[in-house]
Amino acid sequence: MFELIFKEYEGYDHVKGEFITMPRRIHHFMFNLISLDKWESKHRKRFLDNDQITREEYLDFFNCMCQEEDFDISLIGENEFRAIMSYINDVPTATVIPEQKNKTGQRKTIFTSEIIYGYMALSGIPFEWEEKNLNKLITLINTISSLQTPPEKMSRQESLEEQRRIIMERRKQSEKGKSNA
Repeated sequence: MFELIFKEYEGYDHVKGEFITMPRRIHHFMFNLISLDKWESKHRKRFLDNDQITREEYLDFFNCMCQEEDFDISLIGENEFRAIMSYINDVPTATVIPEQKNKTGQRKTIFTSEIIYGYMALSGIPFEWEEKNLNKLITLINTISSLQTPPEKMSRQESLEEQRRIIMERRKQSEKGKSNA
């Protein structure tokens, strides 16, 4: 969960023609599958890995993430925008899954809320995980997939490169041993 604190400030109400004081506010944001599904249902396009999202659509996503009903999106300035984006891009896990080599003709996995729910069902992940950090959930899905995928055989070229690397390491070790003697 991410928390934003908006300090008390004074502003001018143009409708009433008077100065008003806005109280200090604290808003909590959750980057989870629930907020993703809510946003994608409204906008009918994917959010993750989509560089076509406008600033207004990001602001609406922040609104979907906010846990309080009385959130005023106009409170989001540039600093708050960057802070929430930093929270969205953070992956709170120690697990690092190595990149798989992209085979020709193989497409990159595109995640939408429905696809993530499908992976959860297939992987036996409890649906309570929809409330957890979305990056952590995607890491769990990718980890399960990685553990279920049989190891790939090395190509002839990769095998030769690996043998060459091992031979070079052994030569260095034997040269070090000779120079120390």
